[in-house]
Amino acid sequence: MDAKTETLIPAARLAAENPVRYPNESAQYRAARTALLEHEIDLRRQLERVAAERRALPPGGPVTGDYRFSGEDGAETDFEGLFKDKATLGVYSYMFGPQRSSRARCAPTCWAPGRATPPTSISACRWWWWPARRSRG
Repeated sequence: MDAKTETLIPAARLAAENPVRYPNESAQYRAARTALLEHEIDLRRQLERVAAERRALPPGGPVTGDYRFSGEDGAETDFEGLFKDKATLGVYSYMFGPQRSSRARCAPTCWAPGRATPPTSISACRWWWWPARRSRG
């Protein structure tokens, strides 16, 4: 553990000291909410530890091979071509495709309002979106 992690206030104490209360809550409800908050704090800290490990990974191997990708218009490009003139590539997976019988079989976020397409201001970003269209079956 690093020095920053060692100085964190314990999650149980943070949860117990949380001043938020709901009208007419019972002692049983408060105890359950406090326990839940403690677990949420622990989970957030674990996510931060994993994210730090991910950021600390050394660079991966170079992309090799002649991978080809096709867009909606059918035009093909190579991996480098996906970036166009941008430095970063964001890939958005719809998790739904023609092989599936209905949207009910895909993850809820793939059809939730506002999630089916990248933001409308995406062209102003400093990176290029490449929608991933192929489903897994």
